[in-house]
Amino acid sequence: MGAGFLMLREESSDQLTLAFLDVGQGDAVLISKPRQYDLLIDGGPDPIVLSRLSDILPWYDREIDVIFLTHNHADHYQGLLAVLDKYKVGELIVSALAEPLPVELLDSLKRHKLSYTKMPAGTQLQLDQTTKLKALWPVAETPIADMNDRSLVLELVSGERKVWLAGDAGVAVEEALLKNNLVEDVDIFKLSHHGSDTANSEEFLELLRPEWVVAQAGAGNSFGHPNRRIIKRAERVGAQILRNDERGTIVFQTDGREWSYEASK
Repeated sequence: MGAGFLMLREESSDQLTLAFLDVGQGDAVLISKPRQYDLLIDGGPDPIVLSRLSDILPWYDREIDVIFLTHNHADHYQGLLAVLDKYKVGELIVSALAEPLPVELLDSLKRHKLSYTKMPAGTQLQLDQTTKLKALWPVAETPIADMNDRSLVLELVSGERKVWLAGDAGVAVEEALLKNNLVEDVDIFKLSHHGSDTANSEEFLELLRPEWVVAQAGAGNSFGHPNRRIIKRAERVGAQILRNDERGTIVFQTDGREWSYEASK
């Protein structure tokens, strides 16, 4: 378990918390504002996500308002099975191209009497007066064979601050976003596909120009994530690199104007 996060929300009640949870070789991102909402984007490969959530959320908080599943690969959805068992979940939102969902996830939803909603590009959720979450990808009814390229690409805006979370979307998705003039400066970018060189193209990163990039990858993983060339590419555009495999859980906070962050190791 990480250190120093247990009562984070209570100590900074006016702050938005954005936590990149250390779940090994997988993705899990928590967006939280005290007494307002807890959102979880993906759940990693196994129940370790429960421990990571308990590092951030108060012990008595057992509700997740919305879970987002970027796409149907096990390193993104398997941990959600444990979350559904432990937390009261208000809603599951999936990619517009998610179907068919994994059978074990459908079984869990049925057991917990929970339905799901598809989120196409252009859909926007207003989380509070200054914070919104928007889907940039995928476009509904657009056939895509590659499951990674069906990933939800999400833009989080809080006041003046902006974050991009791109699931495992690859270069083809980046090219589509570039073609539609959707790519612009962000503060934080979660490297797509755990920092793989199937994504995170040079042109894409140059236009995003993030101050920080976060690589959600497990220590010693067999894929070589994050790819060394991608890390160098991010450094060339001026980004500071933060990696779960090196730093543990990484927690950002913002008041909509400035960011602060800390890591669990």
